[in-house]
Amino acid sequence: MQLRKLGVEPARTRRYLLWWRDKFRNGEYGIGGDLKDVKDSVAHVRVVEMPGDRSSRTFVGPDAMKKLVVNVPPELSTDESKLRALKPVKGLKVMGAHTIVGPFVEPVKGAGGSIAVIKVQEGMWEQRRGQKVDGGERRKVQVRRKRKLEELRKAKS
Repeated sequence: MQLRKLGVEPARTRRYLLWWRDKFRNGEYGIGGDLKDVKDSVAHVRVVEMPGDRSSRTFVGPDAMKKLVVNVPPELSTDESKLRALKPVKGLKVMGAHTIVGPFVEPVKGAGGSIAVIKVQEGMWEQRRGQKVDGGERRKVQVRRKRKLEELRKAKS
């Protein structure tokens, strides 16, 4: 009711703002929201091997290692002990042997996909809404039928 008094129209815009407020309140910041080391709107990420959970069926053998994507400061050396203390990044994963995949990830040239950067971009945290096609879900059949009838009338004349 308060948003309506402020002039926020239409209703879907009010719902969108309320949805964002709830996501922020719950700590869901979207891709890159959990990155700690960001400099000049760019975050560096890399693949690190960490000891995996031995109870899982995917890790077999005494040296069960798990590959994770972590956020690293650009000046950090490749010291594995320091890298293992970092937390994994939500929304990014390792595909294949060492390639980082996820939204808005740009691989660094010469690193073979194991090092990448995430740059802040327009629309990075937006919730994309669908397009209304042919009057929406409820009216779609009616609008398409009407259009087809008009095409048939034009074809006859």
